[in-house]
Amino acid sequence: MRRSRLYGTLLCLLFPKVLCLAQEMFHTSPLQIQTANIYSTSPIDESIDAFNPSVISEITTFGTQVSCSIPYSLKELRQVNAKVAASTPVCHLQGEIFKAGDDVSSFITIGGGISRRFHKFAMGMEYRVLSHKQMDGSTYKSSFSRVGMHVCLNDEWTVAMAVQNIEGRRLKYKYLEFDIPSFVVVGVKWHHSVFALQAEVEKNWQHDAIVKVASTIKSGKAVFGSVGISIRQGVAQPSVGVGAQSKYIIVDASMSYHNQLGVSSGAMLALINLW
Repeated sequence: MRRSRLYGTLLCLLFPKVLCLAQEMFHTSPLQIQTANIYSTSPIDESIDAFNPSVISEITTFGTQVSCSIPYSLKELRQVNAKVAASTPVCHLQGEIFKAGDDVSSFITIGGGISRRFHKFAMGMEYRVLSHKQMDGSTYKSSFSRVGMHVCLNDEWTVAMAVQNIEGRRLKYKYLEFDIPSFVVVGVKWHHSVFALQAEVEKNWQHDAIVKVASTIKSGKAVFGSVGISIRQGVAQPSVGVGAQSKYIIVDASMSYHNQLGVSSGAMLALINLW
């Protein structure tokens, strides 16, 4: 336990750039964990659990969710996230608050977004304020945006794209500054009846592309399960998860495995169609 805490503390205090590159300073939801961290599309309809802000345009009423994930089984990197989204006659609105870390070092992001559907085409954007609080009480702030879109080609095929930090914002410390991750994801989803298949390519401006594939099966009783795999530089990272969905509730649990850093896990509770 002491060794684990030391490792997590070193990551948070001495290597913020590592956190940026691994995107641990941003929320990775349980649905994304179990589907190989695919960001452009979601395997569950009416989900507000989405990285791509245009996906929020799929909800028809009001939804809220809370989730928790533990990257690499390190409580020092524990993530807690709360999100709300609502449909209005003009557009869809969303808000989110996220915290990662512990009393030694913690990241907090607060953001809001807007999206709208135009028949088969949807687009959306988010703006987030990022704050990093360190053990000595000092706090450093920045901000960044996300934009996304998706097109429903027909009842079965969806093509999507999302971009984070297209403006190239950085997080500035007293003597150093680090890039906030800037990357683009392009993906496709095929779904039919009880089965969904997703594929995506993620490209960070400065790093090798990541290829991701995932499949989700939902039973007649609305129990669903997913398996996925992401590949970067020939290294594969598998993932798996199970959940249940009714008209008003979604619950989910997931995990993924990194061959060097170990297991990441997460759980989620979402309430949808609340009016």
